[in-house]
Amino acid sequence: AGNDTIAGAAGNDEITVGAGTNTVSGGTGTDRFIVTGGTTTITDFAGASNYELIDLSAFAGVDFSDLTITANGGNARVELPAGAATLILTGVADTDLSASDFIFEGQDAPRLFTLSAGADNFTGGDGNDIFDLAGAQEQLDASLDTLIGGAGLDVLRAFGSRAVTQLGEARLDALNSIEILDLTNLTGNYEITIDDEIANRSDTGSILVRFGAGNLDLNTRGNAGASGVTSADQVVLEGTGAVQLASANAGQMVTISDAVGGNVTAGDDATIIVGGAKGDSITGNEGSDTLTGNGGGDTITGAAGNDFISVGTGTNTVSGGTGTDRFIIAPGGTTTIADFEGRGNYELIDLRAFSGVGFGALTITDVNGSAQITLPDGTVINLTGYAAAELAPADFIFDGQEAPGLFTLSAGTDDYTGGSGNDLFDLIGVIDQLNASVDTLRGGEGTDVLRVFGDGQRTLGEARLDALFSIEVIDLLNVVGPYDVTIDNEIASRSGSGNILLRFGNADMALNTVGLDGLNALTSADQLFLDGTGAVQLASANSGQKVSISNAVGGNVTAGDDATIIVGGNKSDSITGNLGFDTLIGNGGNDTINGAGGNDTIEGGAGHDNLTGGSDTIGTAPEGLSGDDVAANTDFDSILGGLGNDTLSGGAGYDMLDGGAGTNRSTGGSGSDTFRVTAGETLVITDFDPADFYERIDLRAIPGVAFADLAITNDAGDALITLPGGGTVIKLLGVADTDVTPDAFVFDGSEMVTLAQGLGQAFDFQFTAGEDSFAGTDADEIFDLSGVLSNLSGIEDTLEGAVDDGILDTFDGGAGTDVLRIFGEDRSISPLRLEGMSGIEVIDLTGATLNEESAISVTVNAEMVAQSDTGTITIRHGANPLFLDTEHAPEGSVITEGTGRVTTRDVPGQTVTVSDLVPGDILDGNDANVIEGGARGDTIDGFERPDTLRGNGGDDSLIGGEGDDSLEGGEGDDTLEGGIGNDVLVGGPGANRLDGGEDFDQYIIGVGAEGTVIADYDPENFVERINLQELTGLRGLVDLTFTNEGANVRITGTGLDLVLENVQAEELDGADFLFFGQDPLIYNVKAGTTNAQLQQLFDGAVPNATINIAAGTYVITETLEVNRGDITIKGAGEDQTIFRTDIAVENAGPTIIFQPKDLQVRYGQIDLEVAEGSNQVQLPDIEALRLANPDLEFDEFEVGDLVFLFQENDEAFLEATGNFNTPDGIDWREPEADPEDPTSAELYYLREFRSRIVSIDENGV
Repeated sequence: AGNDTIAGAAGNDEITVGAGTNTVSGGTGTDRFIVTGGTTTITDFAGASNYELIDLSAFAGVDFSDLTITANGGNARVELPAGAATLILTGVADTDLSASDFIFEGQDAPRLFTLSAGADNFTGGDGNDIFDLAGAQEQLDASLDTLIGGAGLDVLRAFGSRAVTQLGEARLDALNSIEILDLTNLTGNYEITIDDEIANRSDTGSILVRFGAGNLDLNTRGNAGASGVTSADQVVLEGTGAVQLASANAGQMVTISDAVGGNVTAGDDATIIVGGAKGDSITGNEGSDTLTGNGGGDTITGAAGNDFISVGTGTNTVSGGTGTDRFIIAPGGTTTIADFEGRGNYELIDLRAFSGVGFGALTITDVNGSAQITLPDGTVINLTGYAAAELAPADFIFDGQEAPGLFTLSAGTDDYTGGSGNDLFDLIGVIDQLNASVDTLRGGEGTDVLRVFGDGQRTLGEARLDALFSIEVIDLLNVVGPYDVTIDNEIASRSGSGNILLRFGNADMALNTVGLDGLNALTSADQLFLDGTGAVQLASANSGQKVSISNAVGGNVTAGDDATIIVGGNKSDSITGNLGFDTLIGNGGNDTINGAGGNDTIEGGAGHDNLTGGSDTIGTAPEGLSGDDVAANTDFDSILGGLGNDTLSGGAGYDMLDGGAGTNRSTGGSGSDTFRVTAGETLVITDFDPADFYERIDLRAIPGVAFADLAITNDAGDALITLPGGGTVIKLLGVADTDVTPDAFVFDGSEMVTLAQGLGQAFDFQFTAGEDSFAGTDADEIFDLSGVLSNLSGIEDTLEGAVDDGILDTFDGGAGTDVLRIFGEDRSISPLRLEGMSGIEVIDLTGATLNEESAISVTVNAEMVAQSDTGTITIRHGANPLFLDTEHAPEGSVITEGTGRVTTRDVPGQTVTVSDLVPGDILDGNDANVIEGGARGDTIDGFERPDTLRGNGGDDSLIGGEGDDSLEGGEGDDTLEGGIGNDVLVGGPGANRLDGGEDFDQYIIGVGAEGTVIADYDPENFVERINLQELTGLRGLVDLTFTNEGANVRITGTGLDLVLENVQAEELDGADFLFFGQDPLIYNVKAGTTNAQLQQLFDGAVPNATINIAAGTYVITETLEVNRGDITIKGAGEDQTIFRTDIAVENAGPTIIFQPKDLQVRYGQIDLEVAEGSNQVQLPDIEALRLANPDLEFDEFEVGDLVFLFQENDEAFLEATGNFNTPDGIDWREPEADPEDPTSAELYYLREFRSRIVSIDENGV
């Protein structure tokens, strides 16, 4: 008690105060202030972070939430409940205090231990205990000492002044349950080793290292490197000094505390450094490091190696250094990447943290000579020295994409598998580290890369490259060279794309594309692309060398001695043949091509090319070849004349002839040929056939020209066609000018594929007798099936009863419009054969022929449609007839493109759409189907059942056939014939002819249908009406003018010019028309309407119609029958609408009866008595009925069938119902049955019961 003043001075003091007004100071050291009452001022409280505590355990039941903590003039004032004690903490902010600064009742007070020079065995309690190493560092010796912290956050605190404090395993292995290593009381530098064992002996599984401004050399792998930490959060650094991680052992890992901005440098090997919430400086080294900034404005440098650099919020500056680095961006920051090298060097920016963001969501601009990327949330990325235009989606990893893997080959056995990203496999050491006998590299999906490093020659043959699976790029840019490479069909085919891109520099390369044994040659030049400027010499040992040059470089390739195919790219290539019969194609760029020896085929392609044949015969006049060329071929040829005055002859087949500029003469030969015209050309076609729909003059190279722009005149019996401007002239020998129609041409903008175009184009892939697996690209590609049909094989494609061949050919067209092109006789295509198909939009059967079959049979289902990128499948069949089944394909998904007749299968659900490019001829099956015409004049015959036929554009002919059809002409002058049934005929824009045919038809006249004729409108037919509702200016008869023209009447009005054949004006009234605003489902019946007219309405009214029968008496002379359930019949009210029965006694029957047409199928009698109220009946045996009545058909009973049970009238029933022995003596007289049909008596049975079957057990229902 009393007013005390206590000063602890040096040392770790315990100071206790009680009642009174006290002033205390702990002095240096770690002090504990024990309060039991009074008002106490503590002048130098350092807080829990410096291990000082205020002990309030004397106050029962008090915890931190009971304290009242306020600011008191720059000090913190702490008041306990009920005035039990008050504390004033000088210089302490009230907001800095937390529960960790106090000891409350029930808590264990920390213990403080000081190590001695001898053997120490200390055990802490549940508090945050302190173990002080105050003397020489040798006082901590794991061989002598044991320090057990117990529960709580326990601290080993080191003191002293020395140049270097060394705390390794020999000392720190003494620690158990100690979580903090505090070096802040040391001066000088530090050398610390914390391995997995030391970290795991703490209660938290991690060690927090606190230190000051001294330099820290840190090893987290242990001296032997065998027990390194397994996670970066096992060692947390809290200090401002420079930290250097050890280089002796790979796998160093460390985390920087959120409390400071750290400065950490990796060792030589792969290292993981994780930053904290402040601005950290993180530096990699020679290894492939993982460096993470997290919060704050961080500076991260990858240095050498393939580094993963992650940044968080704040303004960050990063550089990857040398190697292939990946930059992982988190939302909210601004990051400058100083040395981004882009996708060409496999560096990527990872944006997967931004949900739903793709390339299109990025705002990319140039700012001060650098690309600036702004994300939707405001995150900014600056790429120093990188142009915005250079960026592409391939430079990023977006949400939903898998990040590429990066693998490095070792001297041992490597078995690596990539994911769906563009993975990298690095061969950095000696070439023998890649050995196909022990190594397996699987790229998986994506464009995967084998990257090779080193000086001197690198030899990569089958013994090494057979280790590759699903790897698409071999990158030799980091090899000084020269190179010796063998890539055969197996190596290329094992890539995910079916081809290899070979990247190299300017050193020479020896290249073999047929394999060492010559038995495994590439099958196509596009299986191997060269991306390098060095001179490439193809091997001479084996024939069949094939290669393509990438579009990215101007290549330099020389053929071997045997027949070789070399295909150039878009740059200026140097291509040289040799002694073999070579095919040398320049493509784009200003190419230099020399055939040298052999009979070569040379094609310059686009550009100003220098072509030299050598001692060759140029079989196809190459594009870009100047001079007066002569070329002749057969089959499906593409003949390019190029510059000069050329004579081209196609011979047999569907040929594409392009003379190029100059004065040219073309003969197509037999078959449907395409003559492509160049602006400024003068072309004579010797054998153009205007009657052949597929023989075309292709003017697509001349923009903006339409048929109306052509001047077509007669020139001495020949058609002379002059294009606008007069510079382009076409003469058709022997063709009358009047025979030249728009169908002779293909104009700019047309998507039509002519036969020569479709069949003459080279295939990209061809099916073989073996199991094929083809993968297309984003281009439009062709997959050819020729030879035997079984070359294209599905899992179950063999005939019934045959054994499956077990082969499944898979082929993926990729993006673009890809074509499965089929040749051969009597082809039949079904989904089973196409099980391996994906990404195919067109099945081209124009090259197929018929021998024994009358039509090509094709079945399309939903799976075939779904595999197409467009959601539709086009069947291109030319003049070939087609038998088509689309039962299981979605409506609108199957498009036919051909002039041959298409007959649909006789099953429900057929839907066909005719292409806009070719007039179609469709014969529908005998079920209800939907047929959509195209933009040309189509012929569509619905045949039987209710069909929906739409002509759309062109002058169409639609024939409904039998059934209640819907025929819609669309635009053009259409002819619509309904046939038998209640049809709906819609005349669209154009002068149409509508003929409903038999039964009750509806005629809808649309806007623009002026000049339309209705051939068979019947004014006496109460059901038939002319619907004018689309003509909103017509509101009633007053708006119409009727003019009799002979036997016909012309009806005119605003937007209407309609002729009804064989009808006169006086026969028409308002009931014949539907005007704007009237309900087409309403029929209003006037008094005096006859029995026959009522029956007509009941039979023919449109579905869901309401028939309003006006008040009056209607004489019924024959039973009215309603055989349908989709109309409503309404009278005018009680006693207003009266049906008076005048049915003759000899035809006695009900006034009106409601029942389906097919209800009265008499099955016989029920033999067993049925109890009243029962809902179970034993019906007659079907088989017995069939045997007894062989001429009748009896269907099996099914759930849902309507059953009509009835029982003859007897006197008891008649009397009970008031029909017999009546008081007035007037009894009901039952009509007499037809003597020739005794069953007719059943019509007059008064006991009847209709019911639906809900379950069946044999004959019991």
